[in-house]
This record gives sequence, C-alpha cells and structure tokens, in this order.
Amino acid sequence: YFAGQPGAFAEDLRWTDALSRGNEAMEQNKPGKAEDSYREAVRLVKLQSKSEDDLDKCLLKLSSALALLDKTAEANKILQTMQNNISKDFGAESPRIAPVLM
Repeated sequence: YFAGQPGAFAEDLRWTDALSRGNEAMEQNKPGKAEDSYREAVRLVKLQSKSEDDLDKCLLKLSSALALLDKTAEANKILQTMQNNISKDFGAESPRIAPVLM
C-alpha cells in the first residue's frame, strides 16, 4: 500500500504528480528530494505516456536537479542523449533542441 490509502499502490501515482513534487522540492531548495521525485516521474512517464515531450520534460527537470547536486556527468549524459534523439528524429536545426542546449 502507498500513502496510507487502502488499495492504493505506488503504480497508481501519476507521473505528473511526481513531477509536481520534484518542482516543489526545487522551489524549497531541496535538489536531493527533487532528484528522487524526478527519477520517479521519468519511470512513471515511460509507463503512462506515449508522448516524447512528456519524457523530455521529466528528463530536463532531472538533469537540472543533478547539475545542482554536482552530478554533472550524469546530467550531461541525459542531455546528450536527448540532443542525439531530437537531432535524429527532427533534425539538428529543430527548435525542439533549444531547451536541451540551455
């Protein structure tokens, strides 16, 4: 059971809820807690959404939290993978690549 709700399992959580928890943690200057929430959001979005935009949104947030925690190698790896995927799918000049480069 999860969150004290009978019959509610962790899989009942929505990826958007995990993303919101991560955003709240970042606003409270708690990047470690945000990292955990963003990792959960990434895991859940892969199960619950068919949109690459949703996955990219979660991955960008995760990379930001990782950078704040001085986990730059992992953050850069995520961003490089995203950049390669966007370039392959939409072309290197696609405006979709801008958030990844920032």
